[in-house]
Amino acid sequence: MLASELIYKRTQPLTIIGPPGIKKWLFQAMEILFPGSSRVLRKFAVEIIEFKDRCPEIVGDVAASPYLNLHQGDSSFSLRIECDGKVIAYSSDTEWTDVLCEAARNADILIAEAYFYEKKIKGHMDYMTLISNYEKIRAKRLMLIHMHTDMLAMLDRIAFEYTEDGKIVKI
Repeated sequence: MLASELIYKRTQPLTIIGPPGIKKWLFQAMEILFPGSSRVLRKFAVEIIEFKDRCPEIVGDVAASPYLNLHQGDSSFSLRIECDGKVIAYSSDTEWTDVLCEAARNADILIAEAYFYEKKIKGHMDYMTLISNYEKIRAKRLMLIHMHTDMLAMLDRIAFEYTEDGKIVKI
């Protein structure tokens, strides 16, 4: 099936929400991957919304609230996503910041970076720092992601869930 056939079958509006710069990056990627695709006339509306720190965006029955992270000056945000009475929080790449407490407070699950076990590096969170602050977050579950080989070697020492290929997560 050609990419153009996929585009023509869609009729429902498409909303894309992301960090500042997402619109420019999206169109650049479209032109690199499929030259001319950013200018194709579509049978559906496309709305691109750029996050603003702590300003929720609501699309249908989903609310996404972004919280600016500490990640070397780029547009990294933690997210709090609310839908159907459930809350999913996602740290993205960040050093420890109390913003995570806001984003993940009482969430059904926090999906958080644990790049190293205890080594601290700029722009990323280590497991020990996350765990030492976990009581302040008060999420019901914690699932670890974005792990360096150092952290992967320590999985037998952790008390929380972690991602792995093919894992299905129920909330």
